[in-house]
Amino acid sequence: MADIIEKQFCASSTTYGDYPIIYWAEESVSESHGTEYNMVEYRGENGETLYTDYDISVDGNLGVDGATTDPINYVNHYRCMRNLGSGTPVDLYSSNGSSITVPYLDESSTRPRVRYGELGTHKSDESESELYKGGFTYSNEWIRNNSYVNGYYVDAINIRDIMDNTFTPCRYLTQTGSWRAPNLRELYLMSIVEALEDNVPEENAVSRTEFKFSGKNLPNSTSQKRIGWFYNGSNLTMGQGNENEGDRIRCVRDNP
Repeated sequence: MADIIEKQFCASSTTYGDYPIIYWAEESVSESHGTEYNMVEYRGENGETLYTDYDISVDGNLGVDGATTDPINYVNHYRCMRNLGSGTPVDLYSSNGSSITVPYLDESSTRPRVRYGELGTHKSDESESELYKGGFTYSNEWIRNNSYVNGYYVDAINIRDIMDNTFTPCRYLTQTGSWRAPNLRELYLMSIVEALEDNVPEENAVSRTEFKFSGKNLPNSTSQKRIGWFYNGSNLTMGQGNENEGDRIRCVRDNP
């Protein structure tokens, strides 16, 4: 997918099975209502957003446990678009060695200040998931399960621990305290510039960003709930709540 989402005006219209996916549309990462497996959103009687099961239908209405709803009430997600004028399009990002910047991203869509150390626990629609306006640098080395970093032993790396923990193995890299786990957008940009490619099969690179619906009372079983993102060697995907996807982490830090 990376080869079709490199320009500022491009958005992905690909699907995963029956579920539409948009990873990047001009200035943000977005998720469709189908990215939580078997979930569909609908409007309740008071206009609130509710959730029901995509795979169960009663007389043409989707729903489970009495929460059936007519298709007219389904919530359809959309992304607004605009023309950017004539001329040669430019890349959304710029890379120089291990540094990635986003010079054409509007400042209202970025974090204004450098962050040192780990980002706070956050979901994909919160400010901690944004890119720093000056861009970021990724580490030259991977940190992997069952490895040593500057003399410190690193046990299992999994997506739940990375999202929940204030500290990650990134703190062992020199300069100490500068490095942190990447958020979703940083992980995505690293996948575009192939910073996550090292020809090691079946190793997932984790991020710190939690899926924005992960804390809601959804109709799915725990095993189906998606909690946060990792890169699986070919694209971004979301880990399940009962799994500990993750084998490695590529740390990042904001550019000074």
